[in-house]
Amino acid sequence: MRNAIFLSPQMYFIYLAEIINKKLNINPKYFHSNHESYDFIERKFPDAINHNYYDSIKGIPPKGHDSFNKFDIDIDLINELSESEYISLSMMDRNDSCTDSFKYRERLEFYYKQVSYWSMIIRKFKIKYVFFEEEPHQATDYILYKVCEKLKIETVMFVRTISNFGILPMKKFEEGCIKLKKIYQENLIKYKNKEVESNPILEKYFKYFKSNYQNILKEHLWDQLDSYEKLINRKNSKLSNYRFFIDNALRFFDSLFFKRIKLFNAKYFLSDQKEKNKPLSESNMNYSSYLFYKIKTTLKKISNRNFYNKISNYNLDLNQKFVLCALQYQPEKSTCPLGSRYGDQFLMIKKLRNSLPDNIKIFVKEHPSQFIFDYTRYGEIHRDKEFYMKIINLDNIEIVPINFDIFSLIDKSLAVASVTGTICWEGVNRGKPAMCFGHSWMKNCEGIFTIKNQIDLQNIIKKIIDNEIDVSLKKVYIFALSIVNLNFRCAIGGINQLKFHRVSAEENAEIHFRAVSWLIEKKYK
Repeated sequence: MRNAIFLSPQMYFIYLAEIINKKLNINPKYFHSNHESYDFIERKFPDAINHNYYDSIKGIPPKGHDSFNKFDIDIDLINELSESEYISLSMMDRNDSCTDSFKYRERLEFYYKQVSYWSMIIRKFKIKYVFFEEEPHQATDYILYKVCEKLKIETVMFVRTISNFGILPMKKFEEGCIKLKKIYQENLIKYKNKEVESNPILEKYFKYFKSNYQNILKEHLWDQLDSYEKLINRKNSKLSNYRFFIDNALRFFDSLFFKRIKLFNAKYFLSDQKEKNKPLSESNMNYSSYLFYKIKTTLKKISNRNFYNKISNYNLDLNQKFVLCALQYQPEKSTCPLGSRYGDQFLMIKKLRNSLPDNIKIFVKEHPSQFIFDYTRYGEIHRDKEFYMKIINLDNIEIVPINFDIFSLIDKSLAVASVTGTICWEGVNRGKPAMCFGHSWMKNCEGIFTIKNQIDLQNIIKKIIDNEIDVSLKKVYIFALSIVNLNFRCAIGGINQLKFHRVSAEENAEIHFRAVSWLIEKKYK
């Protein structure tokens, strides 16, 4: 029997495990679970390890399996994984958003234990496959992913694309979807000298690129559109900022008020955050502390936004030569681990500045989510006055106001740049080349260039300056068509994602299984 780990607590993922067990004869041996899926796993897979997801994040062994903590530190494997150590430790920022107390030595010890723990689990239970919900978000997930790579354990993960295009299954996020690349190349040949087939989903979507930015924003930022509109429409004054803060604070008294009151007396409040003077494994932040840090984070977001507005240029000259560089919200998997070293986005800006001619400016635009109050769970450790000061202290840098029209910036730019941001997709859809500094689902699309090293960057910049890149909108459309025709339109994530995509957990599992079958073909049958 071939054993597998299923690394998601979502119910649809447990249903997926059932289907894979039945149709591919792969035995689910280890699960991540939550309050909703725990009992279901116990009934369906009584012999499997049922590990609470938050316990796993914090390095706490599964309930009833304290002996799993008795393992030797696998120094040989740790040495082999030295290249991924930096990213693993950086990802722990996600667990230290509030107290800034997760010191290097503690992180290193946690990393050593996690490498050794997953190595022990894989060997003990003869694991052959690991199924990830998506690209790793938490350090422990990423560490398992890299341990699998070294131990030659096959991995499968599911990656969001854009709007309602569907998901992409892949084995390694660094490689992207190799099968999609092949299909795309075949379609480029197929439609080279003839009209591309019409697709109602794409026809509706691509119309937005021919209108104004607000229309495409509804597709790309659907889950925080109201917050975004409030952000950009807010006046830049202390009174409006703090009135906005008070209005958001009053949301505490909405329809969920009584549920929130109960949380004050709850024995456990789910949190992946480290507490001060406690190791991560012993941290259990209560609701009162959570609210305190939420208020503290909100105030810092207001301060950051005020400073950003202060240094923004509201009279940008769009007739000069410039590259548009868009920042991404942090902490998030889109920059770490997907951005590797460029999880430090200042490094990306500095590399661009040092590689571009002096007469070409860089317009830097912050991601609106960085100032949206909905995103207070992870603190605000990645942005402060010093971060923005480092950027403006570079030569020929302009800071773009948060509410500046993106399409006008793209249209006037020489090119766009981001770690893995949606701006790259928006750029090629407006006919502009895009420099992507990380690993993205857009890899291999017409006009999107993945920057792997300095030579890559220099070559692409030279072609951009010499006007040698002519982005074909037809080829971009064919790339989108190649994804949509796979028909893997479903959700990744929790209940809100399922509702948005209008799919039940059972239906979601079935579509995911089709994606798995497509990826691996008949290999396991």
